[in-house]
Amino acid sequence: MTDKMFAVRHDRIQQIVGSLDEAGLGALDRALIVVLGLAR
Repeated sequence: MTDKMFAVRHDRIQQIVGSLDEAGLGALDRALIVVLGLAR
């Protein structure tokens, strides 16, 4: 769980930590919508 999100400049990212398939990206999108309070 995260308390605070922030943008990171592309040049500051040193390595890839992992990856998500389409289903994982969809689940992440839905979770972010709920956490950010954008769901109706």
